[in-house]
Amino acid sequence: MHEWDVDAFDEILRVNLRGPFLLIVPHAWKTGISVAVASNLAMVTPHILFFEFLPAEPCESRLRKELTRDELVFSGGALQPPARPGLGIDLDRDALERFVEAARRHESQARS
Repeated sequence: MHEWDVDAFDEILRVNLRGPFLLIVPHAWKTGISVAVASNLAMVTPHILFFEFLPAEPCESRLRKELTRDELVFSGGALQPPARPGLGIDLDRDALERFVEAARRHESQARS
């Protein structure tokens, strides 16, 4: 079995097109956005039988805990499609602004 480090969705598509014998396992850790993207991708890609993620609750990362609202829904042991449009998440715009400002401060300090 081959293992590739695939970090972009166009690469996942290329791997997916190689044939049914390949298994793709996305790893989504940083934000609720990446978890939502990976979960939606898993639901529509036949070679993704499961994906790895960490629920927000046990995470130490404020980015993972605060940036989005609404997490995955499982029923009968299966991931359910989002009930809401798009990825099925709410972006917390206040949290986003706090993270953007923190990134700007960090970047400014790194330059000086």
